[in-house]
Amino acid sequence: MTDTAVPMRPATAPAATGPRPAPRAARPAAGLPPADPEEGLEAGLREFIEELELALHQPLDPQDASALEQAVRGLHRHLRNLIGVQALGQRRAGPAGQAAAQIATQVRYLKAALADEWLLSRDWPGRALWPQHLLEAALFRSSIAGDRVLDDIEQLLADREPALRPLARLYLTALALGFQGRLRGQPDDGRLAGLRQELFQFAWQRPPGLGERDRPLDPQAYASTLSHLAARRRRGLSRWSLVWGASLLALLLCSELLWLWPTWGLRQALGELPGGPAATAPGPRATAPR
Repeated sequence: MTDTAVPMRPATAPAATGPRPAPRAARPAAGLPPADPEEGLEAGLREFIEELELALHQPLDPQDASALEQAVRGLHRHLRNLIGVQALGQRRAGPAGQAAAQIATQVRYLKAALADEWLLSRDWPGRALWPQHLLEAALFRSSIAGDRVLDDIEQLLADREPALRPLARLYLTALALGFQGRLRGQPDDGRLAGLRQELFQFAWQRPPGLGERDRPLDPQAYASTLSHLAARRRRGLSRWSLVWGASLLALLLCSELLWLWPTWGLRQALGELPGGPAATAPGPRATAPR
């Protein structure tokens, strides 16, 4: 992006005919963010990113110039309305004050800048037409997002204002999703990685990484555990228990041998009797001759 303002095109109503992508309408929840203002900001950015992903996967015919122009205008209008609806809902639910107003303005600008960079750098049919429909130009009458977003991040890290930590999380999300601004296309000198690390440190007040080995990755997974029950360890088998068990098994085997040894001859004699077990054993039945 350059430092010159992009001229606005007059708003025209789209034609009633011709195929166009059907962008998903803004969900009612966009105007009603969660009770926690910080969660509302993050949820709004996630919803906006979902709309961008959906727009990039819309089936469009690059050969149909009229339908493509109409689809790009519809996408511009949809994303612009979504930014406005989310800003209105967050203004109603969030606290008043200078910090809240600064966050609201920078969040709107960040969404417009992120959408413009995605739609200008991704491979989709309307990429060549999007420079005439930039959200930044429509909402802020400028085209300097590539410089301004990175400058705002550096200023945020220089001030380290605790009230602006929610904004640091949104900037970190944008950089993690691939926003590069004026650094796009330049050799990777680690500057973006450094900004991500500093934003993480400022937002969560700890160095990035897993940290301690015993720290859970997701505390929500432990929210329903029964922590009031004391852990019980099973008692292992002692050496004397094993000795007694082996002794009982040896006595059982000895008693069986003492029973079989003196009665072995008697068992054989009983088996040889006519009515003994050997005589009554099942065998082939003899049939009388006819």
